Amino acid sequence: MALHVQIAAYEYGCCGSIPEPGAVIEGTLTAYPAADDEQSPVDEPFTWDRDMQLLRFDGWSARWDPTGGDPTTVPLVLVLSWHDRAPGPTVRGVVDARIPDERFGVHEGFGVTVRLSSESCIEPTPEVVAAYAEQEERESRTVRITGPATAFGDVAPAVDVPLELNLDDPRLSIELNSAGISGVVTGVPAQVSVAVQAELWTNYQPIDPGFPTESVPYPLMLRFTIDRDFC
Repeated sequence: MALHVQIAAYEYGCCGSIPEPGAVIEGTLTAYPAADDEQSPVDEPFTWDRDMQLLRFDGWSARWDPTGGDPTTVPLVLVLSWHDRAPGPTVRGVVDARIPDERFGVHEGFGVTVRLSSESCIEPTPEVVAAYAEQEERESRTVRITGPATAFGDVAPAVDVPLELNLDDPRLSIELNSAGISGVVTGVPAQVSVAVQAELWTNYQPIDPGFPTESVPYPLMLRFTIDRDFC
């Protein structure tokens, strides 16, 4: 099967070279909505497996991110990645040609578009897809909280031990709170670190659970997973 796939520059920029004809490459395949001026849209019929988040074509398949909406209503392009954590179908093949494209050009920083001849397409198992969905759901409830050590209690919290916090406490800085959760919540810390500010960066150092917070001269940083009841 011959596939036209886009490969972002960062895929090969950090640990490889621009894919040339004859190169053997392997990665996960994901479909995305195509831009209006796309030169290599997918024009094959497919079925949509919502539970597996897959679009199945004749002899191959591609992952579809559900945030993209209904794939049957938009033109599609294919993106190949070997850095994406999402569980997409794995394809391995030989680059037949690079395809000129105004945005994903031959040598430019956006990346390249190639025609890939692939003989295999291996889908992820339902267990892998379910585990990834569970991880994503958990991460959606995880915030980063920084504040004076005493704001977290008399002693340093422990990872995976339930904790109650007031997210409206003015002493606390809350990041990654995309859901806008506020007020008193319960949850478990996924990370507890001392945040030591250096000149150009913050150095996160471990702290023993139960250590008296009044003796900690630096802020604490918690990665804190909020219980579902508050989301």
